[in-house]
Amino acid sequence: MTASLPEPPTPGDADAGALRDMQQALRHAEGRAALAASALGLGIWDMDLLSGHTVWDEQMWRLRGLPPRAQAPDAEQRLAMVHPDDRERVGRINVSTENASYQFRVVRPDGQQRWLASRAATLHDEQGRPTRRVGVNWDITAQRETELALQQREQALRESQARQRSVARLSHELRTPLNAILGCSQILRADEQAGRDDPLQRRRLLAEVESAGHALLALVDRVLDLSSRVATAPARAPLPRPLPSTAAAGRRTLLYIEDNEVNALIVAELVARRGDLHLVVAATGGEGLRLADELQPALVLLDMQLPDLDGAEVFSRLRAAPRTAALPCIALSANALASDIEAALAAGMTAYWTKPLDFRAFTQWLDEVFGPAGSWPPA
Repeated sequence: MTASLPEPPTPGDADAGALRDMQQALRHAEGRAALAASALGLGIWDMDLLSGHTVWDEQMWRLRGLPPRAQAPDAEQRLAMVHPDDRERVGRINVSTENASYQFRVVRPDGQQRWLASRAATLHDEQGRPTRRVGVNWDITAQRETELALQQREQALRESQARQRSVARLSHELRTPLNAILGCSQILRADEQAGRDDPLQRRRLLAEVESAGHALLALVDRVLDLSSRVATAPARAPLPRPLPSTAAAGRRTLLYIEDNEVNALIVAELVARRGDLHLVVAATGGEGLRLADELQPALVLLDMQLPDLDGAEVFSRLRAAPRTAALPCIALSANALASDIEAALAAGMTAYWTKPLDFRAFTQWLDEVFGPAGSWPPA
Protein backbone atom coordinates (compact mmCIF):
# COMPACT_ATOMS: atom_id res chain seq x y z
CA MET A 1 0.00 0.00 0.00
CA THR A 2 1.44 3.26 -1.04
CA ALA A 3 1.54 6.01 1.67
CA SER A 4 -0.05 9.30 0.69
CA LEU A 5 2.09 12.42 0.75
CA PRO A 6 0.92 15.63 2.51
CA GLU A 7 -0.48 18.26 0.29
CA PRO A 8 1.91 21.13 -0.35
CA PRO A 9 0.81 24.41 1.23
CA THR A 10 -1.01 26.76 -1.03
CA PRO A 11 0.42 30.21 -1.61
CA GLY A 12 -2.39 31.73 0.45
CA ASP A 13 -1.58 29.57 3.47
CA ALA A 14 2.09 30.53 3.27
CA ASP A 15 1.26 34.25 3.20
CA ALA A 16 -1.06 33.90 6.18
CA GLY A 17 1.58 32.07 8.19
CA ALA A 18 4.20 34.63 7.40
CA LEU A 19 1.82 37.39 8.41
CA ARG A 20 1.12 35.64 11.71
CA ASP A 21 4.84 35.29 12.34
CA MET A 22 5.42 38.94 11.59
CA GLN A 23 2.57 40.03 13.87
CA GLN A 24 3.85 37.82 16.67
CA ALA A 25 7.39 39.16 16.24
CA LEU A 26 6.00 42.71 16.29
CA ARG A 27 4.07 41.99 19.48
CA HIS A 28 7.21 40.53 21.03
CA ALA A 29 9.21 43.59 19.98
CA GLU A 30 6.55 45.94 21.31
CA GLY A 31 6.46 43.98 24.55
CA ARG A 32 10.22 44.19 24.93
CA ALA A 33 10.12 47.91 24.13
CA ALA A 34 7.32 48.45 26.65
CA LEU A 35 9.25 46.49 29.27
CA ALA A 36 12.39 48.54 28.64
CA ALA A 37 10.39 51.77 28.73
CA SER A 38 8.78 50.76 32.00
CA ALA A 39 12.17 49.94 33.53
CA LEU A 40 13.45 53.36 32.49
CA GLY A 41 10.36 55.12 33.81
CA LEU A 42 9.29 56.24 30.35
CA GLY A 43 5.67 56.99 29.64
CA ILE A 44 4.62 56.36 26.02
CA TRP A 45 1.81 57.94 24.08
CA ASP A 46 0.58 57.37 20.54
CA MET A 47 -1.74 59.62 18.51
CA ASP A 48 -3.46 58.76 15.21
CA LEU A 49 -3.29 62.04 13.31
CA LEU A 50 -6.10 61.06 10.96
CA SER A 51 -8.68 60.21 13.63
CA GLY A 52 -7.21 62.13 16.57
CA HIS A 53 -7.41 59.02 18.75
CA THR A 54 -4.71 59.00 21.42
CA VAL A 55 -3.43 56.18 23.61
CA TRP A 56 -1.52 56.60 26.88
CA ASP A 57 0.28 53.79 28.61
CA GLU A 58 0.06 53.39 32.39
CA GLN A 59 3.33 55.25 33.07
CA MET A 60 1.99 58.42 31.43
CA TRP A 61 -0.67 58.53 34.15
CA ARG A 62 1.71 57.61 36.96
CA LEU A 63 4.06 60.44 36.00
CA ARG A 64 1.17 62.79 36.80
CA GLY A 65 0.23 61.05 40.02
CA LEU A 66 -2.99 59.65 38.55
CA PRO A 67 -4.36 56.11 38.31
CA PRO A 68 -4.31 54.66 34.77
CA ARG A 69 -7.47 55.13 32.74
CA ALA A 70 -8.71 53.52 29.55
CA GLN A 71 -9.21 56.80 27.70
CA ALA A 72 -6.32 59.23 27.24
CA PRO A 73 -7.09 62.84 28.22
CA ASP A 74 -8.01 65.34 25.53
CA ALA A 75 -5.92 68.45 24.81
CA GLU A 76 -7.71 70.61 27.40
CA GLN A 77 -7.39 67.96 30.10
CA ARG A 78 -3.70 67.44 29.32
CA LEU A 79 -3.03 71.17 29.57
CA ALA A 80 -4.88 71.37 32.90
CA MET A 81 -2.29 68.99 34.38
CA VAL A 82 0.55 71.36 33.42
CA HIS A 83 1.84 73.96 35.89
CA PRO A 84 0.07 77.31 35.31
CA ASP A 85 3.38 79.06 34.54
CA ASP A 86 4.18 76.54 31.77
CA ARG A 87 0.76 76.21 30.13
CA GLU A 88 1.12 78.98 27.58
CA ARG A 89 4.47 77.66 26.38
CA VAL A 90 3.31 74.05 26.23
CA GLY A 91 0.07 75.04 24.54
CA ARG A 92 2.01 76.64 21.68
CA ILE A 93 3.65 73.31 20.77
CA ASN A 94 1.59 71.93 17.88
CA VAL A 95 0.93 68.21 17.61
CA SER A 96 2.36 68.29 14.10
CA THR A 97 5.67 69.81 15.21
CA GLU A 98 8.44 67.55 13.97
CA ASN A 99 10.71 65.99 16.60
CA ALA A 100 9.61 68.28 19.44
CA SER A 101 11.68 68.17 22.62
CA TYR A 102 10.88 70.26 25.68
CA GLN A 103 10.54 70.29 29.47
CA PHE A 104 7.63 71.35 31.63
CA ARG A 105 6.17 70.99 35.10
CA VAL A 106 3.06 69.09 36.09
CA VAL A 107 1.04 69.54 39.27
CA ARG A 108 -0.13 66.29 40.82
CA PRO A 109 -3.45 66.00 42.66
CA ASP A 110 -1.63 66.21 46.02
CA GLY A 111 -0.07 69.53 44.99
CA GLN A 112 3.39 68.11 44.34
CA GLN A 113 5.21 69.60 41.37
CA ARG A 114 7.32 67.42 39.10
CA TRP A 115 9.47 68.25 36.11
CA LEU A 116 8.89 66.11 32.99
CA ALA A 117 10.85 65.93 29.75
CA SER A 118 9.00 65.23 26.52
CA ARG A 119 10.23 64.02 23.17
CA ALA A 120 8.03 63.24 20.19
CA ALA A 121 8.34 62.30 16.52
CA THR A 122 5.94 62.14 13.58
CA LEU A 123 5.54 58.99 11.47
CA HIS A 124 4.64 59.20 7.76
CA ASP A 125 3.02 56.83 5.27
CA GLU A 126 4.55 55.74 1.96
CA GLN A 127 3.39 58.95 0.32
CA GLY A 128 5.14 61.03 3.00
CA ARG A 129 1.93 62.09 4.71
CA PRO A 130 2.01 62.36 8.55
CA THR A 131 -0.17 59.62 10.01
CA ARG A 132 0.95 59.04 13.58
CA ARG A 133 2.71 60.91 16.30
CA VAL A 134 4.46 59.04 19.07
CA GLY A 135 6.34 60.29 22.06
CA VAL A 136 7.70 59.66 25.51
CA ASN A 137 7.67 61.50 28.87
CA TRP A 138 10.05 60.94 31.75
CA ASP A 139 10.65 62.49 35.16
CA ILE A 140 13.66 64.84 35.41
CA THR A 141 12.83 66.43 38.77
CA ALA A 142 16.02 65.21 40.45
CA GLN A 143 18.12 66.49 37.54
CA ARG A 144 16.43 69.89 37.62
CA GLU A 145 16.87 70.17 41.40
CA THR A 146 20.55 69.30 41.04
CA GLU A 147 20.95 71.91 38.29
CA LEU A 148 19.13 74.49 40.43
CA ALA A 149 21.32 73.71 43.44
CA LEU A 150 24.44 74.11 41.29
CA GLN A 151 23.14 77.42 39.90
CA GLN A 152 22.40 78.65 43.41
CA ARG A 153 25.86 77.66 44.61
CA GLU A 154 27.47 79.37 41.64
CA GLN A 155 25.37 82.48 42.25
CA ALA A 156 26.27 82.43 45.94
CA LEU A 157 29.95 82.08 45.03
CA ARG A 158 29.75 85.02 42.62
CA GLU A 159 27.98 87.12 45.23
CA SER A 160 30.54 86.13 47.87
CA GLN A 161 33.41 87.07 45.57
CA ALA A 162 31.71 90.38 44.74
CA ARG A 163 31.26 91.08 48.47
CA GLN A 164 34.91 90.29 49.12
CA ARG A 165 35.98 92.70 46.37
CA SER A 166 33.63 95.36 47.76
CA VAL A 167 34.92 94.82 51.29
CA ALA A 168 38.50 95.09 50.05
CA ARG A 169 37.73 98.37 48.27
CA LEU A 170 35.81 99.66 51.30
CA SER A 171 38.65 98.68 53.62
CA HIS A 172 41.08 100.64 51.49
CA GLU A 173 38.81 103.70 51.33
CA LEU A 174 38.22 103.60 55.09
CA ARG A 175 41.79 103.03 56.12
CA THR A 176 43.18 105.87 54.00
CA PRO A 177 41.44 108.71 55.90
CA LEU A 178 41.75 106.78 59.17
CA ASN A 179 45.49 106.63 58.62
CA ALA A 180 45.52 110.41 58.23
CA ILE A 181 43.44 110.95 61.37
CA LEU A 182 45.39 108.54 63.56
CA GLY A 183 48.76 109.51 62.14
CA CYS A 184 48.23 113.25 62.57
CA SER A 185 46.80 112.72 66.06
CA GLN A 186 49.85 110.72 67.10
CA ILE A 187 52.19 113.39 65.72
CA LEU A 188 50.32 116.09 67.66
CA ARG A 189 50.51 114.01 70.85
CA ALA A 190 54.21 113.30 70.33
CA ASP A 191 54.90 117.02 69.77
CA GLU A 192 53.01 117.85 72.94
CA GLN A 193 54.94 115.27 74.98
CA ALA A 194 58.24 116.53 73.54
CA GLY A 195 57.37 120.14 74.33
CA ARG A 196 57.52 121.19 70.67
CA ASP A 197 55.22 124.07 69.73
CA ASP A 198 54.97 124.73 66.02
CA PRO A 199 51.67 126.55 65.31
CA LEU A 200 52.04 126.16 61.54
CA GLN A 201 52.64 122.41 61.87
CA ARG A 202 49.71 122.07 64.28
CA ARG A 203 47.35 123.92 61.95
CA ARG A 204 48.45 121.81 59.00
CA LEU A 205 47.91 118.55 60.91
CA LEU A 206 44.53 119.64 62.22
CA ALA A 207 43.49 120.57 58.68
CA GLU A 208 44.47 117.05 57.55
CA VAL A 209 42.39 115.52 60.36
CA GLU A 210 39.37 117.63 59.43
CA SER A 211 39.75 116.81 55.73
CA ALA A 212 39.99 113.08 56.47
CA GLY A 213 36.90 113.30 58.68
CA HIS A 214 34.90 114.86 55.85
CA ALA A 215 36.14 112.13 53.51
CA LEU A 216 34.95 109.48 55.97
CA LEU A 217 31.55 111.14 56.25
CA ALA A 218 31.16 111.21 52.46
CA LEU A 219 32.18 107.55 52.30
CA VAL A 220 29.61 106.55 54.93
CA ASP A 221 26.88 108.37 53.01
CA ARG A 222 27.90 106.63 49.79
CA VAL A 223 28.20 103.17 51.32
CA LEU A 224 24.81 103.44 52.95
CA ASP A 225 23.34 104.82 49.73
CA LEU A 226 22.13 107.86 51.56
CA SER A 227 23.43 110.49 49.19
CA SER A 228 19.90 111.37 48.08
CA ARG A 229 18.29 110.83 51.47
CA VAL A 230 20.59 112.31 54.10
CA ALA A 231 19.47 115.70 55.33
CA THR A 232 22.12 118.15 54.10
CA ALA A 233 20.63 120.84 56.34
CA PRO A 234 18.82 120.41 59.64
CA ALA A 235 15.27 119.20 59.03
CA ARG A 236 12.93 121.16 61.19
CA ALA A 237 9.42 122.39 61.79
CA PRO A 238 8.77 126.05 62.74
CA LEU A 239 10.46 126.68 66.07
CA PRO A 240 8.36 128.06 68.93
CA ARG A 241 10.07 130.63 71.13
CA PRO A 242 11.67 128.63 74.00
CA LEU A 243 10.44 129.31 77.50
CA PRO A 244 12.85 130.86 80.01
CA SER A 245 14.25 128.38 82.51
CA THR A 246 14.45 128.93 86.26
CA ALA A 247 17.32 126.50 86.66
CA ALA A 248 20.07 129.13 86.57
CA ALA A 249 19.75 132.86 87.04
CA GLY A 250 20.26 134.82 83.83
CA ARG A 251 20.71 131.65 81.76
CA ARG A 252 18.39 129.21 80.06
CA THR A 253 18.72 125.46 80.50
CA LEU A 254 19.38 123.14 77.60
CA LEU A 255 18.87 119.43 78.43
CA TYR A 256 20.89 117.00 76.30
CA ILE A 257 19.82 113.33 76.61
CA GLU A 258 22.88 111.50 75.30
CA ASP A 259 24.81 108.41 76.48
CA ASN A 260 27.97 109.00 74.41
CA GLU A 261 30.50 111.02 76.43
CA VAL A 262 32.35 112.38 73.39
CA ASN A 263 29.12 113.61 71.78
CA ALA A 264 28.13 115.25 75.06
CA LEU A 265 31.59 116.85 75.37
CA ILE A 266 31.36 118.36 71.87
CA VAL A 267 27.94 119.90 72.54
CA ALA A 268 29.11 121.13 75.96
CA GLU A 269 32.08 122.92 74.36
CA LEU A 270 29.84 124.57 71.78
CA VAL A 271 27.23 125.65 74.32
CA ALA A 272 29.91 126.99 76.69
CA ARG A 273 31.04 129.47 74.04
CA ARG A 274 27.75 131.35 74.34
CA GLY A 275 27.73 131.94 78.09
CA ASP A 276 23.96 132.43 78.29
CA LEU A 277 22.99 128.73 78.22
CA HIS A 278 23.19 126.14 80.95
CA LEU A 279 23.74 122.60 79.65
CA VAL A 280 22.60 119.55 81.61
CA VAL A 281 23.42 116.08 80.27
CA ALA A 282 21.37 112.94 80.97
CA ALA A 283 23.01 109.64 80.06
CA THR A 284 19.79 107.59 79.86
CA GLY A 285 16.25 108.08 78.67
CA GLY A 286 14.89 107.54 82.15
CA GLU A 287 17.19 110.15 83.65
CA GLY A 288 16.31 112.55 80.85
CA LEU A 289 12.59 112.21 81.57
CA ARG A 290 13.19 112.93 85.25
CA LEU A 291 15.37 115.98 84.58
CA ALA A 292 12.97 117.33 81.96
CA ASP A 293 10.16 117.26 84.53
CA GLU A 294 12.36 118.73 87.27
CA LEU A 295 14.23 121.45 85.34
CA GLN A 296 11.65 122.47 82.73
CA PRO A 297 14.42 123.24 80.22
CA ALA A 298 14.04 125.76 77.44
CA LEU A 299 15.08 123.09 74.92
CA VAL A 300 15.63 119.33 74.88
CA LEU A 301 18.23 117.77 72.58
CA LEU A 302 17.46 114.07 72.24
CA ASP A 303 19.68 111.29 70.93
CA MET A 304 17.58 108.62 69.17
CA GLN A 305 19.67 105.64 70.33
CA LEU A 306 19.83 105.34 74.12
CA PRO A 307 20.76 102.37 76.30
CA ASP A 308 17.39 102.02 78.04
CA LEU A 309 14.78 103.68 75.82
CA ASP A 310 14.94 104.71 72.18
CA GLY A 311 14.50 108.38 71.37
CA ALA A 312 11.01 107.92 69.94
CA GLU A 313 9.81 106.40 73.22
CA VAL A 314 11.39 109.18 75.29
CA PHE A 315 9.70 111.80 73.13
CA SER A 316 6.37 110.00 73.38
CA ARG A 317 6.62 110.03 77.18
CA LEU A 318 7.60 113.69 77.21
CA ARG A 319 4.50 114.53 75.19
CA ALA A 320 2.28 112.36 77.37
CA ALA A 321 3.25 114.11 80.64
CA PRO A 322 1.45 117.45 81.27
CA ARG A 323 4.56 119.20 82.66
CA THR A 324 6.75 118.31 79.64
CA ALA A 325 4.17 118.11 76.84
CA ALA A 326 5.00 121.55 75.45
CA LEU A 327 8.82 121.42 75.72
CA PRO A 328 10.55 122.04 72.38
CA CYS A 329 12.43 118.83 71.50
CA ILE A 330 15.06 118.45 68.79
CA ALA A 331 16.40 115.08 67.69
CA LEU A 332 20.18 115.00 67.50
CA SER A 333 21.11 111.69 65.95
CA ALA A 334 23.44 109.78 63.65
CA ASN A 335 20.38 108.09 62.15
CA ALA A 336 20.26 109.96 58.86
CA LEU A 337 17.70 108.01 56.85
CA ALA A 338 14.93 110.13 55.41
CA SER A 339 12.38 107.72 56.87
CA ASP A 340 13.78 108.31 60.39
CA ILE A 341 13.68 112.07 59.93
CA GLU A 342 10.17 112.06 58.50
CA ALA A 343 8.88 109.82 61.30
CA ALA A 344 10.37 112.07 64.00
CA LEU A 345 8.93 115.25 62.49
CA ALA A 346 5.55 113.60 61.94
CA ALA A 347 5.51 112.61 65.64
CA GLY A 348 5.93 116.29 66.59
CA MET A 349 9.67 116.80 66.98
CA THR A 350 10.61 120.47 66.63
CA ALA A 351 13.59 119.61 64.40
CA TYR A 352 15.96 116.82 63.44
CA TRP A 353 19.70 117.53 63.41
CA THR A 354 22.12 114.91 62.12
CA LYS A 355 25.56 113.91 63.41
CA PRO A 356 28.40 114.52 62.94
CA LEU A 357 27.82 118.10 63.98
CA ASP A 358 29.10 120.97 61.89
CA PHE A 359 30.27 123.53 64.47
CA ARG A 360 29.32 126.59 62.43
CA ALA A 361 25.89 125.20 61.52
CA PHE A 362 25.22 124.15 65.11
CA THR A 363 26.04 127.65 66.37
CA GLN A 364 23.65 129.10 63.79
CA TRP A 365 20.97 126.65 64.94
CA LEU A 366 21.41 127.82 68.53
CA ASP A 367 21.09 131.42 67.35
CA GLU A 368 17.85 130.50 65.58
CA VAL A 369 16.41 128.91 68.70
CA PHE A 370 17.71 131.28 71.40
CA GLY A 371 18.68 134.38 69.49
CA PRO A 372 22.26 135.64 69.19
CA ALA A 373 24.54 135.13 72.21
CA GLY A 374 24.22 137.98 74.71
CA SER A 375 20.67 138.86 73.71
CA TRP A 376 19.24 137.23 76.88
CA PRO A 377 17.59 138.37 79.05
CA PRO A 378 15.54 140.65 76.78
CA ALA A 379 15.51 144.33 77.71
